[in-house]
Amino acid sequence: MLTRLRSKLSYANVVATVALFIAMGGTGYAAYSLPRNSVGARELRRDAVGSSELRDNSVTSSRVRDRSLGLQDLSESARESLRGAPGPVGAPGPKGDQGMVGPPGPNGADAMTEWAVVNSIPSRVAGTATSVSSPTPGEVLVRFGQIVSGCATVATLARVAPDGDPPAGRVTVAENSGGVLVRTYNAAGSAAFLGFHLIVVC
Repeated sequence: MLTRLRSKLSYANVVATVALFIAMGGTGYAAYSLPRNSVGARELRRDAVGSSELRDNSVTSSRVRDRSLGLQDLSESARESLRGAPGPVGAPGPKGDQGMVGPPGPNGADAMTEWAVVNSIPSRVAGTATSVSSPTPGEVLVRFGQIVSGCATVATLARVAPDGDPPAGRVTVAENSGGVLVRTYNAAGSAAFLGFHLIVVC
């Protein structure tokens, strides 16, 4: 029988049998026969270990080399947790250059000026006034060709022909029915007709 078995053996049969033995039992043998801490970086093929080979939560802070992680390695929530409180406001920067000069705007409307020279009669001697009337003693209502309400009005006691130099006194102005009501007073403070100049600017 041994002779018959030998006659059946060939190089190919022996190699195939050994290969089958290694395939079926070689991996298990290698796994159980490696000494502790015997597999290092030298024994591992480059890029042979991936995330699927790592157990969950197996990589901890003690296993990470200090300063080996960058900002791109952290999650968005981790980055937000590292954000500190806003710092104090910095000092103002230098004044910037002046900007370009803009185009000129449209011309405004021309100012309107009315004026009147009134004597102690009272009557209009010169100016743009259209009428002069006296409601009560010492009051003169001066009207123009347009309403002058809201305009700037100035009156002064003045020499107006045929009057001479005006005596000491005072003059006031006020709006009245679209015109200007001028009141004149003598030195004693009593209402009196005195010559004046009146200017209205709108």
